[in-house]
Amino acid sequence: MNRIRIVRRVVAVSALTLAVFVGCDTASKPSPENSPKALSQRDTLTLSAAPEGSWTLAEAAEKWPLGEANGEVVLTGRIFAEDQEPWEPNQTSFLMSVLPEKGHDDPEHADNCPFCKRKAAMAPKAVIQFVDASGAVLPYGAQQLFGLKKNDLVTVRGTIKSFDLNLFIVQANGLYHGS
Repeated sequence: MNRIRIVRRVVAVSALTLAVFVGCDTASKPSPENSPKALSQRDTLTLSAAPEGSWTLAEAAEKWPLGEANGEVVLTGRIFAEDQEPWEPNQTSFLMSVLPEKGHDDPEHADNCPFCKRKAAMAPKAVIQFVDASGAVLPYGAQQLFGLKKNDLVTVRGTIKSFDLNLFIVQANGLYHGS
């Protein structure tokens, strides 16, 4: 009789331990990107139309003084980081690259064309960060929060925090992801 109680306790404790470490019904847990606060921030940051006066990254690199910061800008580009992922995990940020030229704008072509690969490697890039009032990058995945994918064309509005070595750091306050 004692043996049966011991076995039942061991099974109960094992099941409880497994539930604590694995989590009960993890699929139904809401993701941080679906929290009311995240959805409110997404609604605030999402633009219904592309802002006027947008520059490509190539135009911005040509016109923006090297080393100058804290200027407002609107940039259009492609979410792309060559062989790397353009996303920073658990942060609302991504890497944006230049728009491909006409005839080279198919992502499969760009990945397999030596000319396009070389040009993309030398082209200006921008780290786009969406921040809170304190300046900290929002703690949500940009893919999930905005429904973005690698190679998507986007327009962002924000403030250039730095521009050195062909890399812009932009604190964005608006995103247009249209078709």
